[in-house]
Amino acid sequence: MKHPENCKRFTLVELLVVIVIIMILASMLLPALNKARDRSRAISCLSNEKQMGAGINLYAADNDDFLCGARSLYSDTDTNALIYARTRWYLDILPYATNTQYTQALKLSLGPVRTALLLSNSCFKCPKDITFIFNDSDKASYGWNSTEGGPGIAKSNYTAGAHVVLVKRLGKLKQSSSTILLADSFKDGNLQYQVSATNVINGSGQSNMPGREHNMGSNYLFADGHSAWYAPVTIIGTSANGDTDKINQYWIAR
Repeated sequence: MKHPENCKRFTLVELLVVIVIIMILASMLLPALNKARDRSRAISCLSNEKQMGAGINLYAADNDDFLCGARSLYSDTDTNALIYARTRWYLDILPYATNTQYTQALKLSLGPVRTALLLSNSCFKCPKDITFIFNDSDKASYGWNSTEGGPGIAKSNYTAGAHVVLVKRLGKLKQSSSTILLADSFKDGNLQYQVSATNVINGSGQSNMPGREHNMGSNYLFADGHSAWYAPVTIIGTSANGDTDKINQYWIAR
C-alpha cells in the first residue's frame, strides 16, 4: 500500500500548462459558439417576421384587404395629434399575430404599458435587441416599409389638422414576393418603427435604414409571407439614399 507522501503530485508548472491548454481550446471554440448563437438569433428573427406576416394577413382579411399604415388613425375625423402620435402598425396587428386582446384605452397607453405588452409577445422583439424599449413615438424592434415617393406599403403623413394615410391592398400587389413589408430596424439604441431604402443617419443618430445586426445584414418580411436575409448593398444599394433600381425592385409597392 502506497503512502500519500509517495504519491506523485502535480507541480505548479504542470498545473499552469493544463490551464493554458484549456484557455487555448476555449479561445478556439468561442468564435464558433458565438457564430452559432448569432445564427440561432437570426433564425428566431426570421420566425418572428413570419409570425407577424401571418398576423398581417389576418388583419388584411378583416379590413377589406387593406394593410395597416406605419401610423394609423381611428377615424377620418380624428384630428387629435396626440392620439395620432400614439398609434403604430405593431399595435394594429398585435391581436392578429398573438393571442393578446386589448381595448382602445390600452392602445392609447403610455410607453411602459406598451413595453410590457409587447415584451410579453416576443415576435415583436428581435432576439439581437439586448435592450428593448418601446416609447410613444419612434422606437420599435422592427420597422414598417414607409418608403417615400411610392409610397411604400403604407406611408402616413401629418400636418396640422390634417391626416393622410396612404395604404395598399395586399391582394393588389403584383410582385408580392419582392415587395418589402417590414424589416429589422436600425439598432444602436435608435430603433425606428419604420424603415425605408436609405443609408443616412441624421444628426441625432436616428435613421430609417434597416438594421445590420445579423451578419451585417437585415432580415426582411415580404408581402407573400416569406422572410429572408439580405445584405445592404443588395436591398438598398450604395448611394446615400439608395439606388433607384433597388428602390423600385423592393421598396415600392407594385
